[in-house]
Amino acid sequence: MSSAIAPLVGRFRRRVVRDVVGSVALGTVLAIGYWNFVHIPQFNEYDTYFKKVQAEIKEKEDSWRAALNQLPASPAPAAGMRSRYTGNPT
Repeated sequence: MSSAIAPLVGRFRRRVVRDVVGSVALGTVLAIGYWNFVHIPQFNEYDTYFKKVQAEIKEKEDSWRAALNQLPASPAPAAGMRSRYTGNPT
């Protein structure tokens, strides 16, 4: 005797495949969106801040170097005086 309703063949497998494909596609779209609209702008903001801080540090170091180069040279010790560091006469 034939049934009036066709048997449900392969519906579970099709449902699983559809769920997996949909999940992977949605996850990929969300990952690309996060990467392009959240991560990259945050990284660019960090990079800009880091470059600004590095420029400030370099500017301070350059001004310190310039100030050190402008200091007068220390006078030479008088003849026959012992050096404070080596103890040897100069």
